[in-house]
Amino acid sequence: MKEYVKEHLLFLRNFNVAFDNNEAERQARICKIFKKISGQYATVETGKHKMAMLSVLQTATKQKQNTLETFENILNSGWPQNQPAVLS
Repeated sequence: MKEYVKEHLLFLRNFNVAFDNNEAERQARICKIFKKISGQYATVETGKHKMAMLSVLQTATKQKQNTLETFENILNSGWPQNQPAVLS
């Protein structure tokens, strides 16, 4: 904690920094909603694939990119080689 003492209350000095973690909590909540709807994922791998797709969707939306084009680009070019741990 001593190493990051300046960052602990950064939101008091910099109003661009969120004072809560609501955005991360909202993004994580979608996983629980999927689980409630389907009861469970068929396999762990299925869950990982769904979360990887959700991550791409949320990132594209946050960066104001067209989500359909983003998925088309991934499907046309293949999944990035530095991301295999997400799917395996």
